[in-house]
Parts: sequence; structure tokens; C-alpha cells
Amino acid sequence: MGLMLIILLALTDRIQAQTAVRGKVVDAISLQPLEGVTVMLLPSKASGITDPLGVFAIRQVKEPATDISFSSVGFESRIISIAALRNTNYRIALTARSIELTSVTISAHAGEQYTPISRTDIAMRGVNNSQEVLRIIPGIVIGQHQGGGKAEQIFLRGFDADHGTDFRLEVDGLPINMVSHAHGQGFADSHFIIPEIIQTVDFKKGPYTASKGDFATTGFVDFNTKNALTENTVKLEGGMFNTYRALGMFNLLHNKAKEKQQSWYIASEYRYSDAYFDNPQHFKRFNLFSKYNGRLSEHNYLTVSATAFWLLWSHRPF
Repeated sequence: MGLMLIILLALTDRIQAQTAVRGKVVDAISLQPLEGVTVMLLPSKASGITDPLGVFAIRQVKEPATDISFSSVGFESRIISIAALRNTNYRIALTARSIELTSVTISAHAGEQYTPISRTDIAMRGVNNSQEVLRIIPGIVIGQHQGGGKAEQIFLRGFDADHGTDFRLEVDGLPINMVSHAHGQGFADSHFIIPEIIQTVDFKKGPYTASKGDFATTGFVDFNTKNALTENTVKLEGGMFNTYRALGMFNLLHNKAKEKQQSWYIASEYRYSDAYFDNPQHFKRFNLFSKYNGRLSEHNYLTVSATAFWLLWSHRPF
């Protein structure tokens, strides 16, 4: 009995030493969960990142933590005490700030499978359409040989992946590749995605990934759209060759819904261009997208989205 009591006491001390610090990180304006925020316990420097629901859990394996820090590109960093974390009901709000790349923090997190393209990467480039985001991926080459009226040609890892035959594309977990198409199996046209609603993009290059299906021979890309808008937006653009673009993005719920972590917005885009061809292509494209995201319980969210896509242009072979 004495030996068993000693073992139980030792195990109890070890369990207490490995108590996990848990919490949730949200955007201070939209109150939506923030994924990929680096969380670090001080002074032990044990770290982790938030999951898609903004939740983190870090074990105190060395010494009890006195403070905890939160950092993410595009947001103000915060350091608070563990006692203050309890007073916030274990929910921390980070405030957005202007992007400054004056310092870079590198940390390793075991188990991460995919490489993300952050909203910072997208914001720092003048992306005109969703497929141009693919150019951010190192080693990938895309080309458009028909004036914007169909999916770009994709080249990666020595493969001519055609228009998606050997490259998997998804939006919020839904596959884009068409199983049957006259131009080729796996045709993947992502032009229906309005570039301003793209939050992040996850990708992986390499050998065939069984979990992603037959089209992921060279790799795959997952587009993740925004769950909420921080502000309403109206944009008008114009350029050479009679190129015009109009964009509108609007929140559909009031601030009381935001406090309940509910969001619903609508975004619409219209584009016209004659392009630089001798025969004007009269390219017209209309996109409509709407998304609702609401918290049902502590660890459950409901997301519903709908999209409409219309395209017309004149293509004449040379």
C-alpha cells in the first residue's frame, strides 16, 4: 500500500506539472476566431499555434508559466499574465495593425502538414484574380492562352498539369476540379472566387496525396475564404484596352450579431475587357458570393456559403 501511495503521488505531481494552458484568440473587430496565431508561455517559452477555431492548448512541461504572449503578422502582439488570462474568461482579442516586416520570428510546430499562404502574402501583391494567387507558390508556373475565359494552364514539378488534370484545387474544402469536362478531366476554373474574399491558401507540392484524390498528382491548393468582413468596401478600377472592374462587399448583420460571433456578408464583382487582341474579346464576368458563419457552442460553428458565376466572351482562333 505504501509503494502504491508513493507511485500515485509521483504521478499526481507529474500530471500537475503538465497542466495545459487553454484559451481562444479572436479578432478584436469581427470577434471571429484567428487561426495560426503563435502563443508562447513565459518564461519556459513553450509554444503552440491556434487551430481553425482560434483555440490553443499548451502543456506546462518545465515550469509554471507567469505570462503568455500572442503574436501574428498583421496584428498587435500582446503579453498578459496568466491571472489576467483567467479574468478574460480565457479569450484574447488581437487588434489589426499595418503590416510591418521589421522582424521575423521562426518557430517549429510538429505535425503541420501543409504550407500556408497568409493574407499578408496576398495583400502585398496586386492579385487581379484568384488563380494569380497560385504564382505565390514557389516553383509553379501558370499561363493564360485564351484571354481569361477559362482556367489557366498549370506547370509544376516537371508536369504539364493542363488546366487542373494533375493539380487539385479546393475552396473551403469543396473540390473545384470537374470529373468530366470537354476540355479535359479535372478542369479547374477558380475565377468564380473574388480575390478580396480570400483569407488564406494552403498548399502542398510533392508526390501523389491519396487523401486528395486522383487529381493531386503534383500537389494541391486549398482556398479559404473570409468568415467575416472588417468593413464594407466599394471599389472601381479601370485600365487599358477598355478594362473595367467594379467590386462591392457588404456586411448584412448588425453589431449585436457580431458580439455573438455571427457574421453574414455578400460580395459581388463585375469585370469587362476587350483585351489586346485585334478582334476584341468583349470579355464579361460576374461573380456573386455570400457567406454566413455563426457560433453554435464553444467548439461548434455553422458555415453556409453560396456562389453564382456568369461568363461570356468572344474567342476567335488566329
